[in-house]
Amino acid sequence: MKTQEQAIRISADSVEQLRKIDVYRVLDSCPRVSRHTPKGTSKEVALYVIQHRPELRQEVIDCMAELGCELRIPPPEDLKVRAA
Repeated sequence: MKTQEQAIRISADSVEQLRKIDVYRVLDSCPRVSRHTPKGTSKEVALYVIQHRPELRQEVIDCMAELGCELRIPPPEDLKVRAA
């Protein structure tokens, strides 16, 4: 299980089941970016949510701003989920 999926499990069984009202809770539970926590940071989880749930994009942006985190989002075509 990916680190991002583990972070989402605080509020939902999967990213597909994540509700809009739980986005802030998930992102707030993640560590902020630092050289000591390169994996599973709030930015990585935010991008993961946007990649898998594009309809939550604005909610993720708003929550990250409220948390004081700058989020640079790649163009949508760069975020498409790759087939396994």
